[in-house]
Amino acid sequence: MTYNPFTDLSCTVRKHAAKGIITSTGAGKTRSVRSILKDIAKRGGNGTIVMFIADLKLAKEQQTELRADLPHLNIELYQGVRQTDPTSPDHKMCRRHRADDLVKRGIPIKSLCGSKQAGYCQHHANASAATPCAYSQQTLKTPDIWICTHVMLFRKSPEFFGPTTLKVIDESFFRSAYSSPLSIEVDEIDNKTRYIKDSYLQKLAHHVCNHIRNMPDGHLDVSVLSGYANNRLVSALDTVSKVSVNLQPTSTDQDIDNAIDQYRGSQSYALEMFWCSIAQLARMHIGDAPFLVKKTVSGSTIVKLHHFSYPHQSWESPTVLLDSTMPVEVNKKFFKNLEVERIDTQTSHTRYIQITDSLLSKTQFIRTPSTYNRVLEIVSVVAGQIPDEHPTKILLACSKTVEAELQQIGLPDKCETIHYGAVTGSNKYSDVPCIIVVGRIEIPIMEAELQAALLDEIPLDTPGQNYPQRQVIVKNQALPAYYHPDSLTEEIRRYWNEGQILQAIGRGRAIRRTVRNPLDVILLTNVPLPIEEQHLTLTTWKDIQPTILEVLLAKYDIVPLGSGELMHHHPDLFDTKDKARTAIKAVTDRYPEIGQKIKVGGISSINIINRQYPTYFHKTTALIRYIPDKKGAKPVYALIRKRQGHSLQQTLGKLTPTKPPKPRKRSANNTNVPPTHYDIQGFIGKELHPLPDPLCKKQYYDEQQRKWVTEPNKDTTDVCGNDNGRVYYVTERSC
Repeated sequence: MTYNPFTDLSCTVRKHAAKGIITSTGAGKTRSVRSILKDIAKRGGNGTIVMFIADLKLAKEQQTELRADLPHLNIELYQGVRQTDPTSPDHKMCRRHRADDLVKRGIPIKSLCGSKQAGYCQHHANASAATPCAYSQQTLKTPDIWICTHVMLFRKSPEFFGPTTLKVIDESFFRSAYSSPLSIEVDEIDNKTRYIKDSYLQKLAHHVCNHIRNMPDGHLDVSVLSGYANNRLVSALDTVSKVSVNLQPTSTDQDIDNAIDQYRGSQSYALEMFWCSIAQLARMHIGDAPFLVKKTVSGSTIVKLHHFSYPHQSWESPTVLLDSTMPVEVNKKFFKNLEVERIDTQTSHTRYIQITDSLLSKTQFIRTPSTYNRVLEIVSVVAGQIPDEHPTKILLACSKTVEAELQQIGLPDKCETIHYGAVTGSNKYSDVPCIIVVGRIEIPIMEAELQAALLDEIPLDTPGQNYPQRQVIVKNQALPAYYHPDSLTEEIRRYWNEGQILQAIGRGRAIRRTVRNPLDVILLTNVPLPIEEQHLTLTTWKDIQPTILEVLLAKYDIVPLGSGELMHHHPDLFDTKDKARTAIKAVTDRYPEIGQKIKVGGISSINIINRQYPTYFHKTTALIRYIPDKKGAKPVYALIRKRQGHSLQQTLGKLTPTKPPKPRKRSANNTNVPPTHYDIQGFIGKELHPLPDPLCKKQYYDEQQRKWVTEPNKDTTDVCGNDNGRVYYVTERSC
């Protein structure tokens, strides 16, 4: 029996302060932990289980699934004051005036809520408000499990949560430790020294500002601090604090406006963070500050501050970390005694195909805009293989920029998209038949080094402006791979690059697939990935692109293999016979069986789906023959797609007879002569006469009833014929 660490997790968390579980993407780790949550909740104790999810959307999804799986437990979702009230979309969780602005500026909002002693806000649930705010309502809840977003891990635990028995962190959380960069002008730093009462600090401020103005753009060189006594400097910096803002439950909207204006007119949050960073550098005794970056914009000198936080001490409790792409060294910076266990899983019913000669980077899309159309053609052909009645679509994963451009050009209806940076956690795509991955996201080398430096609290020596490369052997082929020589920075780079691709693939939940529900993954990038090679097929960017006739077949379900007909129906694509012949040759070269069947006059169903696309949802293609609707026209071969498990007639409505009889003149005594030839345009949107059902029986067309009539007692033959004035057709025997 295979060892499953999830079964021992409830015991493990009592032994270890932090336990990390690494599994394959889509292995159902979160689902497995739910039984553990149930076990721990049953044992009870003085505290609450708290789950931390990447974002609010996924947190809501997790709450729904947990409530379904654990109906006997009370599971609640915590939402901050800035979120929309789920019961009243026109209001925020907090209904006080400018609550967003207060939170953005770091002004405590708790004082507005009030207390039993000080009294409550008019919107507070304890104030018996007619329509109490959603934020105060959740403070009265006492669930078994709270669900929060990752960002809450770095803030003080809400008091009404009480002590925490266990915290479960789903997927990588470390990016929430990095706050959005703050910007402040050096002139603003210099001008606001008047708010600093310490003369020593005032002198230092002027000195530092002049030093920043004279240095080149880039990481701040703060060796200027070396001339100052660190102990006194740190002490002086302690005097830098926010303006005291006194708000009460009875504060009016004007009081709140005044508080915000007061805060804005004095020392801003960015100014405070700047001096806090300077103090940190003084304690670290280093001269290069990777989290302080100088930038000159339109003649103004700007300092960007990159802020970093550790999990708030109020969350101190045993911890379980669940992450398929866990950066172990990074997580150990947050949890010093982290113990990690890896679970390898098999994905026997998932097939991969990957190109080897193109990264499909952002630069390639910029330099060669036609790449968008090439990608779109591949997506269209693959999506076109999904039956209309199939409940799911294919999934396209790419960068946000590529996603927006492809959506603007026009994606097929049978395609949904996700973009890197927002691919973790969701179960929405667990049944998609195919995932197409386009390119990859790249974290700039300076940003990766910055994140590592903030974790290590030391600057890094950069290997250059770009990542170095090395060769990785995949199925006996050498693929280029970027890396960083520093192990911590490499983990961060890998999380954002390869990790995002793996997370996108994981949305397909490969571990749950069976022979009846397989998954295909098409990787339009040559980034080496940890994929089981026995399920991997390598190809090239050129070979995976469909021919123009395959694209037309995906769009119209029928395409003629005659140059004249191609020119007639698609004059915008084929204005000369040479172009049409070249297109026909391209598809017959790729699928020689088509040319062979045409050569010998064979007419039957054949499978000509691009072998570069390992999809199980083949629409097989029938090779048929028809007579164009024009005088003296010769028979023309055409490709018609039909779906798996469906006859041609079911797919297209009706099937054109392969050998229509010669036209007969109508007479007064013979009015039941059916149409003998059909225009290919009938399959592309124009009205087409109805044709026989797929029954191996003799049928004739009744002009008066305008339908085909079957005579089951008639013997079928392979040749259409005339019997008592009626022209009979025999449908194709094998569909």
